[in-house]
This record gives sequence, structure tokens and C-alpha cells, in this order.
Amino acid sequence: MRLAVLGSVEVTMNSRTLSIPRPQQRAVLAYLILNANLTISADQLVSALWGGSAPDTARKQVHVLISRLRQVLRDGGARESLVSRSGGYTLTLGSDDTVDTVEFERLTAAARDEVVEGRRAAGCDLYRQALALWRGPALCGCTAAFVDAARSRLQEQRLIAQEETIEAELTLGRYTGVVGELYVMREEHPLRERPVNLLMRALHRCGRRPEAAAVFRSFDTLLRDEHGLDVSADLAELHHAMLRSGPVTAAQTHVSTLQVPALLSAVPTPLAWRAMSDGAAPAQLPADVAGFTGRAEDIQLLESLLPEGGGPAATVVVAAITGGAGTGKTALAVHWAHRVRCRFPDGQLYVNLRGYSPGPSLRPIEVLTRFLHALGVPPDHVPPFVDEAATMYRGRLADRRMLIVLDNADHPGQVRPLLPGGNGSMVLVTSRDQLGGLVAREGAHRLVLGPLPPSASHELLIRVLGAERAAVEPDAIRDLARLCGHLPLALRIAAAHLSGLPHRRVASLVARLGSGDRLTELRVADDDQATVRTAFDQSYQLLPDEERRMFRLASLADGVDVTAEAGAALAGVPVRRTALMLDRLVAVHLLDEPVEGRYAFHDLVRIYAMDRLHHEEPATRRSAAHHALLAYYLHTAEAAARVLYPHLLRLPWRPEQPVHPAPEFTSQEQALRWLDDERANLVAVVRQAADHGPYDVAWLLSDTLRGYFFYRMSPEDLRGQFGEAADLLDRALRLCRDLGNRATRTVTMRSSAVVLRDRGRSAAAVAEDAAELSERIGGRRYTGMSLNALGTVERQLDNPASALDRSAESAGFAVGGDGPVS
Repeated sequence: MRLAVLGSVEVTMNSRTLSIPRPQQRAVLAYLILNANLTISADQLVSALWGGSAPDTARKQVHVLISRLRQVLRDGGARESLVSRSGGYTLTLGSDDTVDTVEFERLTAAARDEVVEGRRAAGCDLYRQALALWRGPALCGCTAAFVDAARSRLQEQRLIAQEETIEAELTLGRYTGVVGELYVMREEHPLRERPVNLLMRALHRCGRRPEAAAVFRSFDTLLRDEHGLDVSADLAELHHAMLRSGPVTAAQTHVSTLQVPALLSAVPTPLAWRAMSDGAAPAQLPADVAGFTGRAEDIQLLESLLPEGGGPAATVVVAAITGGAGTGKTALAVHWAHRVRCRFPDGQLYVNLRGYSPGPSLRPIEVLTRFLHALGVPPDHVPPFVDEAATMYRGRLADRRMLIVLDNADHPGQVRPLLPGGNGSMVLVTSRDQLGGLVAREGAHRLVLGPLPPSASHELLIRVLGAERAAVEPDAIRDLARLCGHLPLALRIAAAHLSGLPHRRVASLVARLGSGDRLTELRVADDDQATVRTAFDQSYQLLPDEERRMFRLASLADGVDVTAEAGAALAGVPVRRTALMLDRLVAVHLLDEPVEGRYAFHDLVRIYAMDRLHHEEPATRRSAAHHALLAYYLHTAEAAARVLYPHLLRLPWRPEQPVHPAPEFTSQEQALRWLDDERANLVAVVRQAADHGPYDVAWLLSDTLRGYFFYRMSPEDLRGQFGEAADLLDRALRLCRDLGNRATRTVTMRSSAVVLRDRGRSAAAVAEDAAELSERIGGRRYTGMSLNALGTVERQLDNPASALDRSAESAGFAVGGDGPVS
């Protein structure tokens, strides 16, 4: 399937273009194409189609348009690519599907790479292939609110590519062939300066100096008379250079522009280059973050990296600020850079390396070219190869004290060529990767950012919303911070929602976040990048398929964390390979490792993982993975029970198939340590199974854990574990009553009596009920077991005679039985 918006909106299947007759249908299709593989909510589509003038029936109309569009695609032979998902609709693309905008971006990026590497002819060919994808004005035939802005953005990309193409053509001496194209561009975009610049240079090299001068005068007059503006200094200098230079001979019209004066051949001088040429230091930092809050300890750590007394450092200082999506890495780096920029008198360099952004990340040679321009190196003097450019860059920084911010890096190799060689400078790197290579080889100091402390979350919301508004709803402010997971990006998005609606109660947003799709709510409607889901998407999409699957499956765990063994059970892969995948997820901050070997989600990341799980894993595979995890927990708990308390009678259980990974305990200490470590997860499994199934897991696992809780019931443990054990057994008992499982109910009642023994007569009553039920179902082992439990309780109640009688009765049931009574 081929999807196209660079011209009329089209879908082509097997060389046949499908008919999409209605402009609104085409608009919906175009919007989904431009947001392919992303879930678009009905509200987003309403806003995209009607803006702020949506009719009351807008959502219904969207549903109808989607249904008709889906039918068109189905009738045309397309696979089920337009799917409904929780919260909206997604146009999913397969590996064989193509989109002309994606192809255009790929070709232009490749063309730029070729030109930067000095292969200009190959670059020109790729540029021309990209421009050939255009069949007319973008989104032709669409009618919707979003169209004008989207069309302008696409048309601007086309113009830039066209200008870059002609720039490359000029460096190859192809002057005559581009003159006509440039005249057309000037006619269509009379206020755009770059086509005028290119046309003047092309005419001059063709020997048509009077025409070049006339083009300048025409543009100068247009700006001055109709808009009251002057031409840029760059264009004025180019005009003066032409007037100073002599006529171009016929022989000169076919030589490379590297042999002509720089002003007549090079790309127009960047403002940063001009500033350095005039002796000014570059100042490239983005604006500081308004209302920056928290991170006092991290700021203090960064401050400690600077030498005392304000002098230069003895070596280059590299600080790596790492953390998950939305933790505020860039905000901290930029905020602190503004605080200390006076310590770096030779200026600041900044670049977004786009490591976790849509589209390709920046290559070191592209960044070096920008930085060298900013440091006063003319564009045509920048070496085309990374090693040579890096050497020049280090030489330029050798005697300078500069602050360099390398934002959004994806791996250490992207950063290394951009590190200065001398002393006195400092480098701040931000990344979702742990950048272990920079720490090991370059001695980088690593700061790991997580969610904000609750106090800082509250302060951030109060700063944005105002103290007066926050004071009215203090509880709602606390709940909002909690539902945002104390994540700075989520907090600022939530605050942005409320600040634009001063009469909206904070509690209303809290209610929506608590009951609806939290990730969909945490977005800014008019900014696709200002969403929590997009931030997570950018990390998730860069993972290999196997790690993405591990990330999704880990969200199936009912407990607080997973181990490599539990992950191996979920994914059905070896434990060692699972451990490597989980470590990689920690490295990109999609999982945390609060305790060695135990992996946990941040709340919002878990919601995102569950969302990806339900969108990408079929229900059968989800169910199979979850059952494999439950079987692992049950089988391993049973193995631990056999080692710790083999004398206790337990309900019989055998796995339907071999359990992976197979548990092995060689000592009581090892078995007890596993139960201690997994207690919270095992308790969560019982509660989840009792409420939602599979029910046999609830009573089997609670019965298996009965001996563990008894084993751990020392006075110091009793206070913490009594409630936990009683709750589990109560759930299992209610479940057995509901399902009529009398044998299991007997065991559970007996277990409850033991756990409740310090509660006096309630324990005795439970044990008596268990003994009576055992006699009715005729189970000798169960009757003896219940009488033994009653004897234990009577002993605890300080009734030694009664305890002795019950124990004797219990022993009688053990005679001729099939095992010990416990």
C-alpha cells in the first residue's frame, strides 16, 4: 500500500488508486497518514477537522468518516490497517507500506549526508529523487482546520530541499541549468531571500552580471517600498562583491565555485559565524525554564564539579545527566547552564542531538560543522570528515573556557567527537541512555534523574497554578501530583491544562486522570511533542523487537517487581537472556532496579507498557504468558515449601506442563530467602487471582504459603505479617464457599485457625467448623488436620486438658492414613 499527501491525497494498491470522493474523508485520511502508527483520539480528529468550530455531532461524524474510510480501504484490498484502539484510531503501516512524506524525508536526509561528505553529485541525484515525489501542492483536495498549517510545513520542507539542491548544483558548476528554476521560485515566493541569493550567484557565474544586479535591485525595491525593510547584510555584501569583481569569462563559467570568491559561492554566512568573526562569543543556550523547581541536590552536585575560586578546571569536566522520559533532564541542564554561564567567558554551545526524537539523530559531522561555524570557521573551510573536523574543533577550543551542552544523546559514540581536548571547558550531556562508556572511558560524572520528591511536585504545581488557587484544593493538588507519578513533564502538562482554564477545578482533572486513559489526558492538544505518551514512544520505538516484547510482557506481573526468572517465565526465553534484556530496559530508563536483580516500573511507564501490550500482543499470547508466570510462582513456592516444611499437609497440585524456569533449592536458607524476597509478589498474585481468577491459583498458593507465614510468626514478625496472612486466607475461604470446594475449604479453615490462634475464641470457632466439615466429607486426613489445629488453638488459649484431648483425637485419625497430620 502506498500513501501519498505530497499533492492530492491518495491510496494506491497494486498500481490502482482508490477513490476517496469526499474532501472530509480525504482530510481524515491525510491526518492519519501524517500521524501513522500513532493512536489519534476522537477529540484530536474533531479538533483537526473543525478547530474551535466543531458541531454538536462532531464525534458522530468522525465515527462515520472512519467507518467509510475503513470500507474504502477494505474494498480496495488493503489489510485491516485502520484499527480502533482504546482512546482512538491508528493507521498501522506494515513493512511493505510506504508514505511519500517519509520517503521524502529519508531521501533529503541521505542527500544532505552525501553533500556533507563531499559527494555532491550523488547528493544532487538524491535531492532530485525526493523532489520528484511532489505531484502538486501538498494535501490538495482536503478541507479541514489542520490543512493550512500542515500544508505550509510540508511546502516549507520542499522549498528548503529545492534550495539545498540548487546550492549543491552551483558547487558543481551547473549554473545555466538552474537559472530558469530559480526565476520560477522567485516568482512564486517573491519575499523569500535565499532564491534571490542563489539566482544572483548563478547569473553572475553565467556571465550575466547586469541581470544579477537587476535581480538585487528588484528585490531591494520590493522590500523597501512595499514593506519598509532593508535587505539582509549578507545579500548586500554579495551584491557589493559582484560589483567589485570583474566580468566572468567563458572559461570560468564551468569551474567549481571553490575557485571563486567565497561570497559568490558559499552558503550565506550564518549569524553565529558572523558573530564570532566580529569577536563576539557564541551564546546558543535555549531560554531558561520558567518556574524551575526542585533538583537542589543535583544542582549542588553539578556545582561541586566546578573548580573553587572561579578559575579554569585542570581538565575537561563532563557531566552526564541521565534519566527516563519526562524526568526533566534538558530542563536541569539548561537551567544550570544559565546559572553558571558567567564562569565560561568564551561562550556556550548548544545542540539537540535528537537521539530520542522523531526522525534521524544528528551525526557528529553535522554537529561539528555547526559548532565550527559558530567558532568562526567559514563553511567552505570545514573538513568533510569527522576526524579532521574534530581535530579542528579541539584546536579552536584549546585556549577557551566554554560551556557545551549536548542535549538528547543516544549513545557515547555520538558524543565523543564533540568533547574538547584542552582544559577549562565543561560539557553537559543529557540522555535516556546510561552512557556507561562515557563514564568508563572519559571519566564522566553521572547524575541519574527520577521522579521529583512529592514536596517538589507540589511546589511545581503551586508555581504554575498560583498559590491562591492551590490553597483552595490542597488535597486535589496532592492527588494530581501522585497521578502524574511526580514526573516533571506530566506535572507541567497537567498544570498547562488547568492554567488555561482558570475556572476549572483541580479535582475535575484528578477525577479524569483517575478514571480514564491517563496517558491520553496527559497531553497538550496543539503540540504533538508535549505528551507523556510521545515521550515514552520515542524510547520504546528505538528498542529491538525482543526487548520491546519483554517490556510489554513485564507489565503482566501482578506484584511490585519482577526478577529475571519471572521475566523468563513470561517471555519463554532463557534466564540469562532475560536478564540482559531487563538490564537494557534499565539502561534506557524504561525500568528501574531499586534492588539488585529486581526490576520495577514507574507508575506511568507501567500504564504505557500495558497499553502497548494490549495493542501489540494478541489476547491468547497475553493469557499464555500470564499463566506461565503464575505457574512459575506456584511451582517455585511449592518447591520452597517442600524444603522448609515437608511435614505439613498441603493441597495436591501438579503443573499441566513443565514449568520454566525450573526451581532448585539446595538449602532451607535459600528457600526461605526466595519466599522473603517474593512475599509481596506472591500476596499480590493471590489477591488478584481471588478477585479475577484463575481461582485455583488463589487457594493453592495461599495453602502453600500457610506454612511460610506460620514459620515467620515470631513476635517481631507477627505485627507485620498477621494481617497479610489473615487477609489471604479469608479471600481463599470466601472463594471456596462461593465455588463449593469443600476439601479446599477445610484446609483453608484449618490454616485460618492457626493464623488466628492469638485472636482467642474466633480461632477456636474456625477450627471447630473445619473439623465438623471434615467429618461430613469423610476425609480422614482433613479431619485429623482440623483436630490438630483445634488442639494448637486450645493450647494457645491456655486450656491444656482440652488441647491434649484434641491432639489425641488427631493422632487417632493419623493411624492408617496416608501421611502425617499437621
